[in-house]
Amino acid sequence: MADVGWRLRIEHTTTVKYSGPVLTSFNEARMTPLTLPSQTTLGSRVTAGPGSVPVWTYSDYWGTYVSVFDLPEPHGDLEISAIATVETESFAGIPALGRLGWPELRARTAEGR
Repeated sequence: MADVGWRLRIEHTTTVKYSGPVLTSFNEARMTPLTLPSQTTLGSRVTAGPGSVPVWTYSDYWGTYVSVFDLPEPHGDLEISAIATVETESFAGIPALGRLGWPELRARTAEGR
């Protein structure tokens, strides 16, 4: 059996609730997975705010993708969502036979293991 990696879809939402309305906010979010020797980010998107808030990106000193946006109008909360698709490489030193497949994981979860 050949060693294979995984293709994963990752979805994350952060909700910020303020103690009262804020007049404006400037934000930087680091929610995009890195491309590394063991994984490749195939696609990603960060969205923010109510409606369609423009989001700009840049890479910081460490190579992390930073999503930048501002909300210039008063708001009482803020929602930031990130969706990414990542493909991983097989893990060195761990043979594919040593990893569990989805059916085995589901069975073990149902058994409480």
